[in-house]
Amino acid sequence: MKNYCEEIAKKVWYDLAKSNLVTAEKLGRVPEIHFTSLGDKFLGMAYANHIELNENYLLTQDKEKLKITLLHELAHVAEYRSTGIMGHGPL
Repeated sequence: MKNYCEEIAKKVWYDLAKSNLVTAEKLGRVPEIHFTSLGDKFLGMAYANHIELNENYLLTQDKEKLKITLLHELAHVAEYRSTGIMGHGPL
């Protein structure tokens, strides 16, 4: 699953860098992806340089839900790197 997530993240980061939404310089490197215990409350967490995905995904093998969560967390990192704000605001 980690390889699956890393491939998605690379493609998304590449596409973002080519868009007019944010510069490649601001985006920087693709965030690292870690699977960790986040309990039942969180599917994923975004930080400036990495993303943590709930290790429960490794048990369920639900690739579609995992992809949606990963894209959501990648959006947080991209927003933070381009604006300095990380949240669920209008961007």
